[in-house]
Amino acid sequence: MTQAGGRGESPGPSEGGAGNGGTAPGWAVLAAVLLLLSAGILAGSGLREHARQDQRALLLLGEIEARAYLLSSLSWEAAARDGTSPALAAREREVLSAALRDIGELRSLDATREREQSAARRVARAFREYAATLDEGPAEQTGEAAGRLRDALEEAERIYAADARRTALLADAGGVLGLLAAATAAGLLYVRYSRAREAAAAAEAERRALRRSEELFRHRALHDPLTGLPNRTLFQERLRQALSRPGTPGRVAVLFMDLDNFKVVNDSLGHEVGDRLLVAVSRRLRGCLRSTDVAARLGGDEFTVLLEDFSGTRCPEEVSRRILRELGKPFVVEGHTLFVEASVGVATDADDGERPEDLLRAADVALYRAKAAGKNRYHVFDREGDAPELERLRLENELREAAANGELELFYQPVYSLELGRAVGMEALLRWNHPRRGTMLPGQFIPMAEETGLIVPVGRWVLEEAVRQAREWERSLPAGAAPMVGVNLSLRQFQNPGLVEHVARLLRESGLDPSLLTLEITESVAMHDVPATVEILERLNAMGVWLVIDDFGTGNSSIAYVGSRFRMNHLKLDGTFVREFLDDPENPTILPGLIDFAHTVGLRVIAEGVETRGQFERLRELGCEFVQGYYVAPPLPAGEATKLLAGRIPLFGGEPPRERGGHKERRSKDAQDRAYR
Repeated sequence: MTQAGGRGESPGPSEGGAGNGGTAPGWAVLAAVLLLLSAGILAGSGLREHARQDQRALLLLGEIEARAYLLSSLSWEAAARDGTSPALAAREREVLSAALRDIGELRSLDATREREQSAARRVARAFREYAATLDEGPAEQTGEAAGRLRDALEEAERIYAADARRTALLADAGGVLGLLAAATAAGLLYVRYSRAREAAAAAEAERRALRRSEELFRHRALHDPLTGLPNRTLFQERLRQALSRPGTPGRVAVLFMDLDNFKVVNDSLGHEVGDRLLVAVSRRLRGCLRSTDVAARLGGDEFTVLLEDFSGTRCPEEVSRRILRELGKPFVVEGHTLFVEASVGVATDADDGERPEDLLRAADVALYRAKAAGKNRYHVFDREGDAPELERLRLENELREAAANGELELFYQPVYSLELGRAVGMEALLRWNHPRRGTMLPGQFIPMAEETGLIVPVGRWVLEEAVRQAREWERSLPAGAAPMVGVNLSLRQFQNPGLVEHVARLLRESGLDPSLLTLEITESVAMHDVPATVEILERLNAMGVWLVIDDFGTGNSSIAYVGSRFRMNHLKLDGTFVREFLDDPENPTILPGLIDFAHTVGLRVIAEGVETRGQFERLRELGCEFVQGYYVAPPLPAGEATKLLAGRIPLFGGEPPRERGGHKERRSKDAQDRAYR
């Protein structure tokens, strides 16, 4: 850049600073010229009283020019090295800081007019912003500050150099500022590059740390934290990949294994010993496999193995025998010598489809058959022989998703008051609208749900939906017309520690009057753990919920015992019991005596399974308060039950087409509904 005042270009990498040769004049000559120009101009301008300040301005110009040369040299040195040392970077910052101070003082002496003062302020502000980003700002911010500083310096140079009234001092000031702008531009470009490189290195380090975190998170998400084996998610993905590879059927096998009587170890020696045993089992399991085989822990004491391209000694049967043999050897854990046996189910893609879930389900069925055959053995899935159990397992898996898929529905069967002459209650009865099987009654799936533990989530859904519907009736029907809604509780549901809190939460959140909720437990559930039953019933009773002992007559309890031990509101007589003893000529006093005794201990009686007018009238004569059955009304969908409560569907014979049928069909459906309890 050609500088004002006739000086040459700024030095390149090989040129020295001021006083070392080059095209710039020596400091003595420059000072003399500037002093002469300054003296002449000051004499002509009538500003002799400011001579001392002008001398200071000249000295400042010299210092700024020297620092500009030095900064340029430092920038070239850093660029030649393709890098900068901490000492060099510190020196650059020191020179810039000193130049900032000198320019600030020069501006206070020399910038007397508004435009010059404005330019001075912009330069000073730009210097401050740039200096602030050198140590703390990101590379992008440093580069932006550098650009603003360079622009401010160039603008100040133009103002000083082009002013029509400029003095030699002002012209020289413009030239020095131009030199400083050029040197600063080179330095700032390098600093920007350096800071960007540092920022890039930091970003790369951050990306590496993030990748490590992601890898760790992914590993934890796909592996069992106890044994380090793949978990269910990863195993299913590996199985899916294996089945998708081209090849003939019969090259992929799944082994489903669990330990026999592992619960005994946990219960007797504690979970810590049990966990260490599982780790030892996983090690032996891996030792039985090739490096290409996949072993996984699904949870608890359940393990799976994926085999591909097997033959001979690596066939599934031989691998199963090897696993059983190795696991049969004693384990020493925490000073305890433990003997473990296992059962293994085997399934291959030759017989059991190409979907991972089908293959796993078949292996699970084979495992069940191995356990049923005596444990400590393996069983290879046989499609023909194991089909019923496979269908049961498929039904279990479908039930797990039924509520989420909107397949569960509640029907409501009226409970009729013989005293008031109207329906005062609705018993909630579950239906499963199965996509393949059609409408399924409780007796077709509830026993399986009880066995597998699915009754707990299913029962929770029933309770929540019944409370929701009860609250809807409470809001929409006239005062006093809302029915009490009865919900049957299974043994597992009743024993669930969170039952009472769940009921309390539902009542609180829905706003339902507690007296409109009736919870029914069977005689066998009540007698399973009498002290626990008493405690739970007391807590439910304190909420204002009505309680019913259901299906009375199917067990061996006496009304006296039930009435004295349990705080119940109603006694519901089993339909079979009612039909058997209602008009029994050999035992004419059993049913009347039972109803009378129930009244004596403070229980009101509901007779279910009422199918004929004769049964209905006879129960009225015996003083039974409530009846329920197909003679009154069959179970109805919620919409039709609402119409019945509103009087738009009649009782006693107004059978909706969905539930029509003779006594035999009615009794079959009634028995299926009772199975829910």
